[in-house]
Amino acid sequence: MVVLFLLFGSQVVSVILKHSELCFMNIPIGKYISQKLRSKGILNKDAATFIGLSKSAFEKILAQNDIYGSRLLKLSALLDENLFEYYESEEPIASYRKKELEEYEAKLTSLSERVEQLTKRVLDQEEVIRLLKEKEQFLNPSK
Repeated sequence: MVVLFLLFGSQVVSVILKHSELCFMNIPIGKYISQKLRSKGILNKDAATFIGLSKSAFEKILAQNDIYGSRLLKLSALLDENLFEYYESEEPIASYRKKELEEYEAKLTSLSERVEQLTKRVLDQEEVIRLLKEKEQFLNPSK
C-alpha cells in the first residue's frame, strides 16, 4: 500500500494506492516472486546465490506457500520491491494496517486543522500590518 499526501491550497489530502500486482493473493508468494524475477531478467541461480542458497533449494522455496521473513528481506532488496506488501490483505496484518491507517488519518486531520489555523493567523497578521501601514500613512501623509 502506498499513501501519498498531497497539498491542495491549505488542504492536505491523503491518497491511498495499492500496488496493483500485490493484490493478487490468489497466486502463491513463490510464484509471484518467480514472475518478478523473470520480468527483471534475474535468473533463479543468481537469486539463489544472492540469498545464500543453491539453485535447487531456492526453487523448492519458490514452490512453497510461505517464505521466511529473512529471505523475503533479501529478495525485496534484490527486486527493489517490498515483498511483505504481498501479505497486507491477510489477517492479522490487514487489521494492523487498518488501525495504522486510521491513526495516520486522524493525525493528518489534526495537522490539516492546525495548518488551517496557522494560515488564518498569518492572514489576520497580514491584515493588521496593512492597517497599521494605512494608519501610518494617514497620520504622516508626507512619507
